[in-house]
Amino acid sequence: STATHHATSPLNIETGDVFEGGPAPGSAFADGPIRTEAGHGWLADLMTPRFHALHFHTGEGPPPEGLADLAKRGIEPLIVLPAGRTPDAPLHASIVEDVEGVLARKWAATAGTTYLLRPDAHVAARWHGFDVGNLVAARDWILAGGALAEDRRASAGGQA
Repeated sequence: STATHHATSPLNIETGDVFEGGPAPGSAFADGPIRTEAGHGWLADLMTPRFHALHFHTGEGPPPEGLADLAKRGIEPLIVLPAGRTPDAPLHASIVEDVEGVLARKWAATAGTTYLLRPDAHVAARWHGFDVGNLVAARDWILAGGALAEDRRASAGGQA
């Protein structure tokens, strides 16, 4: 079966960040082989019915500011490290090793790229950096049923 792409969903958030590929908002997440403390598996193995922040990190230096508090705000952080890397500092999140580089390629990710995934494992938003405020605001907007999109549609005279 093929996942449905929800290109026009009011739950998609366009951030203005331009990507040269990777799953756009409304797309199903892109799976790939990973390694965690539990061993080898697939990214899909970690998907639960909650919001996830998939953040690509080099493993060098401290975690992004606010990462440790993200789970308390209802967003499960998943940190993707390049193959063979271990973090220099505690990252306060689930750590996923991109063992074959597949995730970085499929997600068009460089160091700092962050995706917000909805509980249905579709991409809600994506950024070239990490900002807790953006992640929480996007999650709140989705939980409000895309109210901001509806407001925009109304202010544009009913045109999407």
